[in-house]
Amino acid sequence: MLPIVDTFPTPIRLLLHTLSFLIGLYLLERGADKFIDSTAILAKRLHIPQIAIALLTAGAEWEELFVVLLAVLQGHPNLGLGNILGSCVANILGSFS
Repeated sequence: MLPIVDTFPTPIRLLLHTLSFLIGLYLLERGADKFIDSTAILAKRLHIPQIAIALLTAGAEWEELFVVLLAVLQGHPNLGLGNILGSCVANILGSFS
């Protein structure tokens, strides 16, 4: 990863790698929160419906986006929300496997 880190003893390297990972997770979470907050503010200023923003920020793949859109159009927003949450959980678990 970093050439200077490779010169340290193994326990210190492990600690530095772990800290780097945790700092990265923290920054990722903060960045995602800031992105969502900014998107909500922009949507409110542009008078865009919240459901449209939810669909755009879901980060879903095309087929998941299609399922969410159909669920909302058919009057089942809870199904769409469940799909988004399930996708997020699956992506998180998949990234750690």
